[in-house]
Amino acid sequence: MKASFKISLLTLLAFFLLCATPQKPEQISQQWANSYNYSIEPDSKLYLEGSSNVVDFTCDCTDPSGNGRFSFRLKPEGYLFENSTLEIPVQELDCGNRPMNRDMYDALKAEQYPSIAIQPLRVKSLAQNALSKCEEWSNINIDLQLSIAGVSRIVSMEIQGAHLGYQLYRFIGNQAIYLTDFGIDPPKALLGAIKVDNCITINMDLLVRLSPV
Repeated sequence: MKASFKISLLTLLAFFLLCATPQKPEQISQQWANSYNYSIEPDSKLYLEGSSNVVDFTCDCTDPSGNGRFSFRLKPEGYLFENSTLEIPVQELDCGNRPMNRDMYDALKAEQYPSIAIQPLRVKSLAQNALSKCEEWSNINIDLQLSIAGVSRIVSMEIQGAHLGYQLYRFIGNQAIYLTDFGIDPPKALLGAIKVDNCITINMDLLVRLSPV
């Protein structure tokens, strides 16, 4: 499967259709309730935004498409996910020029850790009728584990989702992270003359198709 840094953040979003069928407390069980196949459509966008002391920059994911399968169950604390980890090749990032790409790959330790892993853990807050009305946006709050350069952190992310048509959904969101939280020194270039800021933002605009297994 191919994907890109955005992730998440990506396809994390595929997982939120689940709520179209409200359940009563007595219906909550420990069994995995459902499994879904998902595919990320080619028109999806995943990219990083950052800044330096010289210029702002954007690193696009060259192939944001991908597909896979996930399972979920409903518990009192929210929707929990299983088998939902995404592996994203670091070298799918393109920052617009080779020297910057090289510096970014080095900073992310691409040789030692060639992929970024995104694991959705839990959807915490979601209205019972979320994603059930065509083209009506819903707010979704999700916890996910983000692993970069061998370091994992749990991140809470807010996204917006909408049902566009038959099995087709759109998810939009962004998440700011600090590189040093993942043991990454912000990249430098030209003997330190160019310094990248510690904070970068992961952006996504994903078109996702879902189908029950």
